[in-house]
Amino acid sequence: MDFKKIMLLALNGDADAEFRLGNMYYYEKDVIKDHGESMRWWRSSAAKGHTGAMFMLGTVYENGDGEPRDDAEAFSWYLLAADKGNTDAQFKVGMMYHLGKGPREDHEEAARWWKLAADQGCARSRYRLSMMYDMGWGVPQNYGESVKLCTLAAEQGNADAQFSLGLKYENGEGVTKNLNDAVRWYLKAARQGHRDAQTNLDRIRDIN
Repeated sequence: MDFKKIMLLALNGDADAEFRLGNMYYYEKDVIKDHGESMRWWRSSAAKGHTGAMFMLGTVYENGDGEPRDDAEAFSWYLLAADKGNTDAQFKVGMMYHLGKGPREDHEEAARWWKLAADQGCARSRYRLSMMYDMGWGVPQNYGESVKLCTLAAEQGNADAQFSLGLKYENGEGVTKNLNDAVRWYLKAARQGHRDAQTNLDRIRDIN
């Protein structure tokens, strides 16, 4: 749909069109970049309950992109979207709790939000939650659950999960040690540009 059609829908109050129009101004798609217009349309869309617009507002404040960096404001927008089931926002809420960028550092809350997103198929939340099970942060330590989640994320193409799964097979962490499987997952991660995976592949090849 072209800019004029989206603009017409947005002017008539269509929340998704408002969101898309904000994105067009932000990403310079068929229009000159205009931060103020992006914010205006996203705010209007978010007020109508559009979680994508809420997420973009959170991103702007988290990154200080055209607005003063404000973790509290970012968290509030992410949380609004997360409460409505947006998996990207649920991941971000989990990350902010994990890093102490939200109201507080809270690994239990981080794990809870990542589980909500993981249950909806979010690969990066599955990977992060697998790490929590590895370390026993916010959840009881459970290597089997860690491997399960890490495998799901790796199969979805998450490079960090592929690298982590390679480590697990190389070292026998929660799985039977298997160098062939380790190499297979390292290769998948390395092909996506994961430097640590490539380093481990080079090390294994030097040894063998």
